[in-house]
Amino acid sequence: MKIQFSKHVVLKGSGKTAPKAKKLAKANRKELMNITVKIRPKQALPDLLDPAVFKKFTPITQQELADKYGLSDGDIKMVHSFAHHSGLSIVKTDAGKKTIELRGTVKQMEDAFKVSLSNYKDSKGICFRGRTGNIKIPQELEGIVEGVFGLDTRAIAKPKFKTIKTPKAKKGKKATSSTAYLPTDISKIYNFPQKATGKNQTIAIIELGGGYTTTDLASYFSKLNVNAPNVVAVSVDGGSNNPTNANSADGEVMLDIEVAGGIAPNATIVVYFAANTDKAFLDAINEAAQSTTYKPAVISISWGSAEGTAGGWTTSSLNAFND
Repeated sequence: MKIQFSKHVVLKGSGKTAPKAKKLAKANRKELMNITVKIRPKQALPDLLDPAVFKKFTPITQQELADKYGLSDGDIKMVHSFAHHSGLSIVKTDAGKKTIELRGTVKQMEDAFKVSLSNYKDSKGICFRGRTGNIKIPQELEGIVEGVFGLDTRAIAKPKFKTIKTPKAKKGKKATSSTAYLPTDISKIYNFPQKATGKNQTIAIIELGGGYTTTDLASYFSKLNVNAPNVVAVSVDGGSNNPTNANSADGEVMLDIEVAGGIAPNATIVVYFAANTDKAFLDAINEAAQSTTYKPAVISISWGSAEGTAGGWTTSSLNAFND
């Protein structure tokens, strides 16, 4: 008699290299954790990177996206059955996002996906949970599950802003000066339509750390001589608007809001704050793309890292983000 979910296979593209950090000890096997399981769509998404496909494609609504490219009932039931078999709780199932979030202990996750989870500390003193090698899934889920996110919580991206260093004068010479450009200057250089203010539009911004203060934003837009945009902070997976100082990730957050708001002052800017992990990053993008409250027309992401093992990415995670 065949026992369901007894035979496991490698989840394609799930292999991770060892973290570049000090290994501390095995993760606490009683610790509770959440993961996001990415499920295949019931119909393949169109390849919009193909010019011929893109030319014929007509934009669709969020509801049409969920109805046509969401999850099949059969796939949902199979993953739910696996969760029950493994002792995992179903947090939520979202057909439009093509994800199922599960909760369980470290031990339950290790047993369910045949991984070993350990604690690490990086050179900055930040502790995280990591894994090495492949994730394995039951044979019944092969082709259904496309990715599992949240087992490994190492940082997946970095803010990309740079601060200007004051040039020092060489002996006998004057210091060279640097030129600063406002968002309004840049918009003119790129011939951005000057009458396009973003009215009745929403811009979503994904941030994996840092924060903003309303007083700093009010001061900036006052000096820019434009109306301050309506800014809303949304928490994803426990992330929050947590400002500290300008030399931290705050610099990235403020820059993103200031540039978008400087060019489109009448838009609503929704900042999705999430933890810097592959699970939270993916959840934030899905939350923005599928938002029925704000319905953003644009999603801006300025955090990033090398695509591949050097940046902590797996093939399955890259595919999920591209999807």
